[in-house]
Amino acid sequence: MDAETAYLFRHALLRDAAYQLQLPGERARLHALALASIEQTLAPLGQAALDAAAEDLAHHARQAALGRGQDDMAAKEAEYLWRAARHLERAFHIDRAVQLYERLAGHAHATELRKAEALQAAGAALATAGRLTLAEPWLVRARQAAEQCGAKNLAARSLCSLGLLLTQLGRSSEAEVALVAARPMVEASGDQELSWMLQHNEAILFHHLGRNSDAEAGSRRACAVATAVGESRWLAAALVTSGVICKHTGRLEEAERYYRQALDLCRQGRLPIQELSTRYNLFGLLVDSARYDEATAEFSAIMNLCAETGARRMEGLAIGNFAILRARLGFLDESYRLLMRSVSLAREAGNRVGEAASLGNLGCNSNTEGRFSDAERLLSEALEIHRQVQNRRFLGAHGAPRAVALLGLGRRAEAERQWREALSIIRSLPDPLLLQAQIQDMHEICRKYGLEPLPAEGE
Repeated sequence: MDAETAYLFRHALLRDAAYQLQLPGERARLHALALASIEQTLAPLGQAALDAAAEDLAHHARQAALGRGQDDMAAKEAEYLWRAARHLERAFHIDRAVQLYERLAGHAHATELRKAEALQAAGAALATAGRLTLAEPWLVRARQAAEQCGAKNLAARSLCSLGLLLTQLGRSSEAEVALVAARPMVEASGDQELSWMLQHNEAILFHHLGRNSDAEAGSRRACAVATAVGESRWLAAALVTSGVICKHTGRLEEAERYYRQALDLCRQGRLPIQELSTRYNLFGLLVDSARYDEATAEFSAIMNLCAETGARRMEGLAIGNFAILRARLGFLDESYRLLMRSVSLAREAGNRVGEAASLGNLGCNSNTEGRFSDAERLLSEALEIHRQVQNRRFLGAHGAPRAVALLGLGRRAEAERQWREALSIIRSLPDPLLLQAQIQDMHEICRKYGLEPLPAEGE
């Protein structure tokens, strides 16, 4: 131990000893003095400086509240807990932020409204970080608390958040119930942000259900609300949703324009969460367009943003898409490892939609290698989840390769039934590029392994 370290250690010991010698009432008074001193020092520097110190200020207020005549300190602790949690959330320290929200939700001197807000904020933070199963109980409690204290707008916000979360969890029927319940509350509120949330989250649900016309109309309404208010964060999210719908209906150039426009907004506004979502979707488009060098560069940017924001769900999804890229380049062993990692992350986050996507893509790789028994097993497992979560697009996208696997196993009658069903779903979306890709993949595998192709028309 060098001399400076030894000095600091002795100083810390002496300081703690002096503190412990104080009577409890004097300790409380010292904390009150410390709180006042820090507030006085930081106040001229603005609210951001106080927010950065809010967790320490909450600690001093908590200790000061133990003294006589310091009842106001408990309420001050509650206020600083809120500010500290918000600050930590903005810095992507989600676990610590949720801990403080939880303390606030149970704080005896916090208002009932603030407690409900803390529950909502905790659920929203966990959902944004991709920890979907952890987020759900917080949002359910937030809705209940908001209704009990008569906070109708907060109850509507909780329902909108639940609608999106349940869509992401693959529980579409429950998601629709939540959003239907939110609609009259949102319309009565006149609140523009709630209106945007409802329109946008409905669009995502409709797209998940394969109702692309409804989804596109909803995303346009969400863009209109965001533009009218001048809120770039909302607009970026709605533009990405519009881009996804365009991509899945075969309009790749239009989709890319939406993504590029959203990316510009994210950079200008320094919006890392929205930038991550935008880059992820742009990455998928570049993979589908066989622009692999550009896609690889986007993947690197996505991984950096995932590390910055702690977005585990998005990390799993991006790794799954990168696995598709590597498979197309012929690196099937690497693709297998990436897809297994993607499945693991999806299960960790409770993302059944992502889990099923990666399981199905493992099956597609097995088809490519002629391992038809493995392919049929993996694709059947994926399709069962797709049915449970009502994901029509993937029922088509993974139903078609299952037909190829059945063909490879010599089960032609089953293969033809599965093929007709899958192509019927894809045509109903409609997604002409997906249809073309499935027919092309089927012909390539049949040619490679000497199989008689299935009818190209799916009839």
